[in-house]
Amino acid sequence: MRTFYLYFISTLLILFSCNGDSPIEWVELENFPEKGWRVFSYPRESTNPGTIIGLDSNGVKYEVIQAELEPDLEIVETMDVYTSDTKNIKLGGFSNFIFSGSNVNSGISISDERGVKIKLKVFNTKKWKTNHKDLFKPLISAVKDPSFNLFKYKKYFLIREIIKADSIAFSFNKETLTNISLEVQADTLFKGVAGYNWNSLRDFQLIRSFKKPLNVFYLAQEFDPESLRSISDSVSKQIVFEEEENVQKIISVTLTFNLTSDDKDAPEEIQLTIYNNNVIVGKESFGKDTKWSNPGSYTCKVNLTSPVPLKDSDKLKIRLFKTPEGSATGNGMEGTINAIYSTNNSVDVSWFNVPERRYGDNNPYDVMFP
Repeated sequence: MRTFYLYFISTLLILFSCNGDSPIEWVELENFPEKGWRVFSYPRESTNPGTIIGLDSNGVKYEVIQAELEPDLEIVETMDVYTSDTKNIKLGGFSNFIFSGSNVNSGISISDERGVKIKLKVFNTKKWKTNHKDLFKPLISAVKDPSFNLFKYKKYFLIREIIKADSIAFSFNKETLTNISLEVQADTLFKGVAGYNWNSLRDFQLIRSFKKPLNVFYLAQEFDPESLRSISDSVSKQIVFEEEENVQKIISVTLTFNLTSDDKDAPEEIQLTIYNNNVIVGKESFGKDTKWSNPGSYTCKVNLTSPVPLKDSDKLKIRLFKTPEGSATGNGMEGTINAIYSTNNSVDVSWFNVPERRYGDNNPYDVMFP
């Protein structure tokens, strides 16, 4: 079991906005359950990693960019329980955390400045984060929008990780309950209310359970507007680069000439030229020292100087001709041709096949396929 400390810096803010962004209720509970972490003002499903919070010049916080409700999250760590030491906190700020989303009327005002001693336990917690691309995707999309004013707020907070929990226990002492006039009400207040279990015999403990794990804690990173733009541009370029690297590309073409007959036992060279959208992207020749009288398979591989995306394979052409270019001399040759192209992830794909035909004599050596 780990022990952490509660630090309340301010009370809960309930704000209303006319500027189009959603105001954020924010309880500054710092360094719980771990250093750098804070507690949400109430357990929630939203405000997932990738959410951007803006802070205006008056210290008011707004949800500027909302991440997906169910992003692609992965578990970083699982804990059975987080436990805090008993600390004095301001009751008003934390009451929303205890009672929000329920029909329990505690009678406690959020402006209640009374100090209250409380011990907090959070059960069955899981720490979640998302991948680098999904974390910044909402930000990148927003920055690309011409209507998005990056300098509207003086500071931004990017929610990087969250901790979900399925139940929370609040332990009070009798003196505290008396001070806030809750001792006498508690048995009636929580009796029969779904999701609450009040035990006045065991350290005056209130357990709040959720139907499914909710976001309770968050880890945020602070940015000024310029830094936010800079990281958006940087990550955007990185994502584009990674996507381009992952695109399947044709890096070579292999042609096999299956010779069935030749008229004369003489060496002849055949040239292959690869075009992508009429631009030469590869050249190679074969057969210079080969006497073509013997039937067999003759292979030539052409490496492309500029890899071609697989989706653009229909723009590829291959020219086969006898060298020197334009030479009309040579012997008649017969055979079939099959061609494949190879991709950057070592996949060979059939490109085209040519049935048996004759080259030379009265048939052109200079042919374009497919």
